[in-house]
Amino acid sequence: MKTRKVGIKMENPDSFSQRCLDPEDPMCTPDEFFKEISYFIDLNEIYEVKSTCYNNDEFAFIPILLQIKSDVIKKSYDNCKYLLQIWNTAEKSKVYEQPLKNPLKNWAICEQSFLMVYEKEDQDNDCMILMDCYSMSKKYFKGFGIENDITYKEVRFVSLSQYTEERNEVKKEDIRVVKPGCSLHGILINQFSVGDDCLIVAFETPDNQIDFNMLYAYNIESPDFTYKWEQYRIVNPRKNHNAPDRIIKLCNVFYQGFNFAVSLRESGLIDIYWNMARRDSPSGILLNLIVIVKVKDIGMSIGGFYFKLDDGTFQYFKHQGRSNISYSMSQPTTDEEIDFDNIHLKIINQYVKLYTSFKVISKNETFVIVAHGKFLSLYNIEQQKWVNHLYFKNADIFEVLSRLDSTWSSDISIDVMLKNGEWYKDVIQDFERTDPFETASLTLTGKPVRVNHDKQNETNYIIMIQEAYDYLIYQYKNYSLEEQKVNAGDKYHSNRNLIAVQTVGDQADKYFVLQNTYGFMIYKSSSSDSYSCSLKRFKTFKDTYISGNLHSAVTYDIKHHIFLFDERDLYIILMDKDAQQIGIISNIFAISVQFFNKQVSYVLCQDKAENLNSGLRLLDMESTLKKRKCNLILLKNIDFGIQRSLEHSKATGRLCFQKSLSQLIICPILHQNTNKLMGASENDYYILVKRQDDRIITFTQTGQLTTWNLVTGKHICTHMKTEFADQLSGYGVQQYYKNLCSFYSYQAVNTMADEQFYDAWQLATYADKQATYMKRCDHVYKRWKIIEIKSETEVKTIMEFTFPYFNQGTNIFINENKDRLILKIINFRTFIYKILKYPSDTPGSNEVYFELIRQIVDYPDELENTLTAKILTFFSPCFSRYMKIDRRTNQFLIKDAINDTLVRYIPKDILFLSPKGGNITELVNRMKWLDYSTILIINEEGIEKILDIDQDFQEVSYNWRPMFKEILDEHSNIEYKYNPYYYQRQSLEKDDVLRRLKRIYQEYKTDYYLFKKKSFQQFYETMYTTDGENCYYNSHSFTFLHWSIIEQIQKNKLKVKDLEDPVIEQLLYNILPGGNTVLHLLGSKEKQLMRIFQEAHRDDQIRYHMPFLPNILGETPIHRCVEKQDFKSIDTILKYLKLYPSDHHSRGIKDLLGVFVKQQLPGFIDYIDTRFLQTEQIKKFSKGTLKKDISGIITSELWFKEEDFFKQIMDRENMETRIKCEFIDLPGVYHYLDPDFQSFFDQLAITENLDYFNQKSIQKMIDFNYPLVRMFILCFLFVPFCLFHTLFVVYANVIYEHRDQDDDFKRANLAICIVLLVFSSYFLMNEIRQLFREGIEYIISVWNYIDFIAPAGVIFTVILQLLDFSGKDVDETLLRCVFAITTLFMWIKLLYFLRIFKSTGYLIRLIVEVVTDMGIFLLVLLITLTAFGDCLLRLSLSNNPENQFIQHSPPLDANEDGTTPEAKDLFFFSIAYTYRAILGDFDITSIGKVATPLIWIIWTIHMLFNMIVMLNLLISIIGSTFERVVDNQEQAGYQEYACLIAENQHLIPYSFKKSYAIQGKYLVNVTDLESMNNNEDSDPVTSRLDEMKIVIETIQEEIKSQGHLIIKMAKKIDKQVPDEVQEADANEEGED
Repeated sequence: MKTRKVGIKMENPDSFSQRCLDPEDPMCTPDEFFKEISYFIDLNEIYEVKSTCYNNDEFAFIPILLQIKSDVIKKSYDNCKYLLQIWNTAEKSKVYEQPLKNPLKNWAICEQSFLMVYEKEDQDNDCMILMDCYSMSKKYFKGFGIENDITYKEVRFVSLSQYTEERNEVKKEDIRVVKPGCSLHGILINQFSVGDDCLIVAFETPDNQIDFNMLYAYNIESPDFTYKWEQYRIVNPRKNHNAPDRIIKLCNVFYQGFNFAVSLRESGLIDIYWNMARRDSPSGILLNLIVIVKVKDIGMSIGGFYFKLDDGTFQYFKHQGRSNISYSMSQPTTDEEIDFDNIHLKIINQYVKLYTSFKVISKNETFVIVAHGKFLSLYNIEQQKWVNHLYFKNADIFEVLSRLDSTWSSDISIDVMLKNGEWYKDVIQDFERTDPFETASLTLTGKPVRVNHDKQNETNYIIMIQEAYDYLIYQYKNYSLEEQKVNAGDKYHSNRNLIAVQTVGDQADKYFVLQNTYGFMIYKSSSSDSYSCSLKRFKTFKDTYISGNLHSAVTYDIKHHIFLFDERDLYIILMDKDAQQIGIISNIFAISVQFFNKQVSYVLCQDKAENLNSGLRLLDMESTLKKRKCNLILLKNIDFGIQRSLEHSKATGRLCFQKSLSQLIICPILHQNTNKLMGASENDYYILVKRQDDRIITFTQTGQLTTWNLVTGKHICTHMKTEFADQLSGYGVQQYYKNLCSFYSYQAVNTMADEQFYDAWQLATYADKQATYMKRCDHVYKRWKIIEIKSETEVKTIMEFTFPYFNQGTNIFINENKDRLILKIINFRTFIYKILKYPSDTPGSNEVYFELIRQIVDYPDELENTLTAKILTFFSPCFSRYMKIDRRTNQFLIKDAINDTLVRYIPKDILFLSPKGGNITELVNRMKWLDYSTILIINEEGIEKILDIDQDFQEVSYNWRPMFKEILDEHSNIEYKYNPYYYQRQSLEKDDVLRRLKRIYQEYKTDYYLFKKKSFQQFYETMYTTDGENCYYNSHSFTFLHWSIIEQIQKNKLKVKDLEDPVIEQLLYNILPGGNTVLHLLGSKEKQLMRIFQEAHRDDQIRYHMPFLPNILGETPIHRCVEKQDFKSIDTILKYLKLYPSDHHSRGIKDLLGVFVKQQLPGFIDYIDTRFLQTEQIKKFSKGTLKKDISGIITSELWFKEEDFFKQIMDRENMETRIKCEFIDLPGVYHYLDPDFQSFFDQLAITENLDYFNQKSIQKMIDFNYPLVRMFILCFLFVPFCLFHTLFVVYANVIYEHRDQDDDFKRANLAICIVLLVFSSYFLMNEIRQLFREGIEYIISVWNYIDFIAPAGVIFTVILQLLDFSGKDVDETLLRCVFAITTLFMWIKLLYFLRIFKSTGYLIRLIVEVVTDMGIFLLVLLITLTAFGDCLLRLSLSNNPENQFIQHSPPLDANEDGTTPEAKDLFFFSIAYTYRAILGDFDITSIGKVATPLIWIIWTIHMLFNMIVMLNLLISIIGSTFERVVDNQEQAGYQEYACLIAENQHLIPYSFKKSYAIQGKYLVNVTDLESMNNNEDSDPVTSRLDEMKIVIETIQEEIKSQGHLIIKMAKKIDKQVPDEVQEADANEEGED
């Protein structure tokens, strides 16, 4: 099993350095990736929104305070630093604006009354200013005491009705002061308090909670002033309140008349209030069920609570207007999502449209235009700075309007509409303008009400103008604004609205929706010119109520449906049904929609208290139509407020939207994996393109050297090489390919003559006045330059030379080493030259000259492909070899381009033109030269391999490309038919995400298995690249959308069952950073992972081909399951993997085969039973005569040489029979040198599940390897041991006992001891080698103990013998004991070798199994024998010593007086006594004199139980074991062979292991079908049983089919069950 590495290392540390690309980095998240690929424009550089005093959604006005950051804007406000603005909350419009030198000291809003106090440095800072927000009238009150700091201990009253002047001095005696005697935390006002003429004041109680009280004041203007306090709610005392815990912060808001509040105390604890009653007081935030975390800060918006915890994390929840609120409702969030320090923006966002609109345009550079107030600010994205602020003097900007300059242009023009009706056309012509705009292009009578853009075509826009009581529609057409007179009789309705319908891009007709009071109508424009469209009514829907103003209309099939959005709801209109059946999906709160296709529409959802689906989301219209349920997938949790714009800039390929009031975000299309490089334009003509790590560098003929990052798509730098471009101004481009471009001069070189360039033989003539062909060809000599990009800052001329230019056509090609050139002119005359440098003293001289090598007279022009005219695909990269076809044999060959000699014929199995006809281009399109000696080629099935030409086209590596003919549609699925497969694959649409991801999946698998890439750098160069030959776009192996979905599933925010089928299918092909797929990342989510597999497979069929790839660290999804010991999931996964073809996953999991066996996974047995697979090539071998000596199994490549394969298995001389050849899809592991071989066979050797050995694949693997290990066991172990054992037996029985008899025996004894020592050392060294190789696993096998003890015992015996022989004093008893034990183990070791032979192997297995099964029984028997023995010992010892029946053995010597000595330590002899008794060795006459009746009873029970019951039970166990072993004799034999292979494969020399079979290939099972049928037919009983089996299997399939039908019906019923019922059953699909 592969070990996991930590972190990644790049070959170039500066490349792919983004943290989101490191799978071991915690910042490897979709959010971090979003940051990397997006531009964040800080709007705080224009205005910073400081604060608001608004906290009640029933108030009609909201004041905000802005700090002006731009110096240009400050000048227009008399250098004031701040702006006070008041906005109407209902109309979302600004009603008041006042510049300020300093921020306000204090302010408050109540209904339409606004109070403010200036800072000390400002004029009127001693006054309180009261302003009516409707009339904008102000009153100033001085003397109220506001010049002093405010204390929170008292409430002051004054009646202002007695002061009628604009400026008033408040008399001291008119001020009333109320001091409640406790800390106050604010005055609250709502509709109730206004109606009841009271104030709500927040007290702090002694136990530190908020007590809301109503303050009623009477007779404020008279000396009889009185007041009273009334408690708003009951205040329940706090439990266990011991020490003071002062409230340090109180936040409160009013939502729909109800108060929501939260207080923070010094201890970090909080209290949450609803309607001024305490609802929750959590004692601390429990984190991970262990750590208590305190709250550090609190904040509130109108709709939610926000908490910053001590540990730096954040929590939030939306109250949704509910009363039962508590902290337990909160969810974790991030500061990035909520911007805690600017929570006040969440309130302001709902009502304030500070920035009117924004656009992204491309004018040589890329700009973002932002409208605010009277300004239009321009931000340069490449330079990342604000470059200008255009000023419109006469009024605030109402809207910025964009349109294409013309139907044939991609340039965007910007128009501006002011609130006073002035219209300015094309205002960005001079974006550096400094003087203000004053003269409008057109002024409309009336006030602009709303604007709707044609987002799809950008050719027009629609403006609603209010003139008196009429609401007129103006549309941009005929290059001006004209009134669109549609349904003119209804123009007095204020909700009148005309919007363009977003639909599929290839529809010629345009549609518009006109909204009226009573319903809406759909209009159609069929004009080809969108600028002069006239509308015709298409369909009318009367009496169809839509509550709000529509802002978006989308459809992908206008004849059947249309989706309409207002600010709250989604309306689904079915065209073929009555309008009364309109479908309404409520509370979407969409404020902008951008349509892409039927499955992808981007929706901005507003952050409302009752909306749980806020943020940027994805809408699947097709799914919504089917389910009548809107499933909005979250893309980014962003608060948009009321900023309605979601711009799709087609010029830049970006989305642009506003986050709150602080940022503009510009990001790529998030559901696509191909996006445009920022600032790249198809109008730019790139003559050089260089890929350098994670960057792409381009060069244009105008001298623009530009670099982009391929991961982020961002522009990095641009360097103008004007001087270098000027040097090329007198040259024309001849040919360019990637990073090499050749130029020729327009002017001819007249000083060059043919004699100076051509060889003599080229100009030689043989007749008078003869002109040679070279002279006849119309040509001149020109100066040539070859240029290439060196770095991001340098482009260089690498060669300059004078060379002929043929007017009929000149094509030159330079090899990768830049030392050879091929010239191709008219009639395919081709020459190859050697490039040489002139010796020059000038450093850096690029002047070269040419030496003709030869003319390639047999240039293979028929192999050319017009799609790759810039490169010679049939030449090796160094131009040393080329491929051509021998028309005599139709066989391709390799020739030496330098010497014009044949290198080799390409085997017909690899490349061959059929005599029946074929397309040469199709054949050549399937191959690619890699270098001088290797080529890459793919066959018709998709099996690709690298071949070594010089090694007779030996396979270097291989890979089976998945989905080879399944990516394109069925009419064009053979890509290589027209396209060079490895050079330029067939182009795909930019939004064809699924096919693009499938292609990258193919490339990743090729990189991993064929090119054997290992580093992150190598893989990332494939995963992050350009879109084929289109260098304007980058291409990724994943999309942000799908990465975000995977993360949401990981965090339990989304479930697989909520995803639509197309989303799931695309999800499968995303390869995320590190090479991880959705299967890798959902490894910890067992239920969701299994749901993915279920959706991809139905009815044991592959529904969606599922990639099962190793990541860059070599881990497959199963490796992740093994890490967390989730073998249940592995078993299920194997059930699905068995459905897939060869090389889909088998090489990725082969290191885990031993783990599967060890865990005895049931699914693995079924899996390996399905791994007998065929290719189209091997199916051809269906007839033939097998060689007599063939074992039925061979090794082969997946794409093999047919002639070699035939010779390996076939006999040409005998009669043909039916055969079947199948690959066993367990690649490589069959070979002794495979790194996973040992672990696999080790587990096979010790598994208890013999079903593995019923599997033909396991049997074939053992049959293939056993003969070799058997041979070396016989040679290196068995034969030496037979000699060793024979010598040992002779020595023990002949020499040893007579060793001291005479000198001859002594010499023989010494000689044989030395020989025995040599043999013992030999065998002992084998065991030591095995011990070091296997480690701790060595001690598991009993055979290893026997193998070790036998030679070790001989050595010990010999040593004792030698010591005795040398005269040392050796204990004879010790010597005899060692000798005896050694003799026993020497004989037992002989049993080991009986395992080798089939006839005796199962018997040895039987002995081992019997001993194993007897283990527990013998322990029980020992206990019973001990029990009875100890019992009888107690009775025996009660007798005199001479009458005791349990005695020592042998008997003790008698005492001196002749009496029997007293026996001691007889416990073990009592066990021996009972054991001998059950064997029949007992004497019933000697049972003593004491308690003889009891002895007889115990004796009888002992004999019945131990001799009859226990021994018969032992016989039964042995019989059962015998039956089991005999029944599984074949399986047991195979396991015995597996054990021998595992234990003894170290005996095989490396050279034999290397040569006995091809490594890293496949085993092929060859079956003689007729022989197999004959064997089956010989037994009629077996035949009948097989027939019955077929019938049973048929019935099972029918039952299974019916079961699936029932399941489908059940699912259909489930879909019809109301959502409430489904939600009640949701626990079944819930997460753990």
